[in-house]
Amino acid sequence: MKKAVLLLFCVTLLLLAGCAAEDIQGPAASSTPAPPSPTPSKTSFWRIVTSTITPDVTPTPTYEVHQQCIEISPEMPENAETSGVVVFRRKPDIFLLDMTTQQIIQASSSEETVSPWGVSPDRSLMAIKYFSDGENNSTVYKLVITDANGQRLKTIPWKNDWGYSLLGWVDNQHLLLNVNSDLEKDFSLWKFNPFTETQEGIKLQNTAPGWNDFFKTAPISSTAFWPGRSTTWLDSGYTMAIYPRKIDEENERFTYNLWNIQEQRLVLSMDSMVNLITGLPFFPEPAWSPNGSRVALGGIVWRSDPSNANISELFVITRSGQVKQMTHLANLDDGVTISSPSWSPDGRFIAFYLYSDANGNSDLAILDTYTEKLTDYCISVNSSMGIFPQPPAPLWSPDSKQLLLVDEYGYDQNSVIWVNPEQGLATYILEDIVVEYWYSPSEMWGWMAAPEE
Repeated sequence: MKKAVLLLFCVTLLLLAGCAAEDIQGPAASSTPAPPSPTPSKTSFWRIVTSTITPDVTPTPTYEVHQQCIEISPEMPENAETSGVVVFRRKPDIFLLDMTTQQIIQASSSEETVSPWGVSPDRSLMAIKYFSDGENNSTVYKLVITDANGQRLKTIPWKNDWGYSLLGWVDNQHLLLNVNSDLEKDFSLWKFNPFTETQEGIKLQNTAPGWNDFFKTAPISSTAFWPGRSTTWLDSGYTMAIYPRKIDEENERFTYNLWNIQEQRLVLSMDSMVNLITGLPFFPEPAWSPNGSRVALGGIVWRSDPSNANISELFVITRSGQVKQMTHLANLDDGVTISSPSWSPDGRFIAFYLYSDANGNSDLAILDTYTEKLTDYCISVNSSMGIFPQPPAPLWSPDSKQLLLVDEYGYDQNSVIWVNPEQGLATYILEDIVVEYWYSPSEMWGWMAAPEE
């Protein structure tokens, strides 16, 4: 009798354990078939693929690039959900476009020339460097802080110990400026509070392997680069840097290094994971997430088979050096290049362009980092600049629901496309804005939060 009771007790425990395990895994899949996906309006080179990535990268059994093709409307649709204020430049002035009313106002005066500028991380303020004619053929420089209405909140004469460049915002209270090269300082940057008009020097001493000496004195978190020089990208706090490093002189092969500036420590070298073959003075541009915790980049997975050398993937790297491959495009029939990644302000989505050798298009794609779903929206853009083949990175709205893209067909000849992926809407909203490739994307344009009533 005791043996029977014991046997019954054990069987009961096994059944309970099985139920508990099923609860942890989640409910069983529904037997109702999913609705069929809409047929895209454009022939695609995508297909479901089986990954054959080398062991140093986690393989994925199957991979699918989803399509949600959006037709570009000639006018803004009546049901379009828009918000915020877009900042753009037409030489020599800066303009503000209210996305709700579609009204444009001029933010700069005709007597002033706009130099570098940028929007604060919380999208509430804009810093602009102006210069105008002074007495005796002199030039007067000043730093101006404005709100989303274009109202000037603060005007500060350009200080003698500042260099030429306004590099951008460190946070919502501080700007970063170069130090005047004529001054003998043991640091190269100023961290300046425009509201208290106080500043402190920042020393970026670097012993990073392969880091060009140019960036020891003038680090730029942007697309700024010149022939013969590499470039580097820093987080908003200027504590971490990611930069290309040459690892093969003969074949012009590069990889990425992740460097901790504060600790002067190499966090990660991607020699065995990502390589770039390039003879051009630019590199696929990484992008730091809004809070600086991760960096996204497009690179070629290292493979012994050279036939796959033109397939790039999207990677996300943490500050501690953990690498995750977010796409698995290696088995596509044609070459695919990932460029111009851009994080949404909420840190969930990464928008970028997929360039196909098959059709010559750079299509807008968005990766949901929560679900790892990759969607191609079939909206193609072009880059007209000969040695700058990467289109400007997509610009996100403050609410992370809308984007702006630049489709170029000549120098400062372009169309700006507004896209709302959730609504499946797109239209042209601007033409012929200034695209300054030698400044950072924030100095090309910006998207500010709508001012409070």
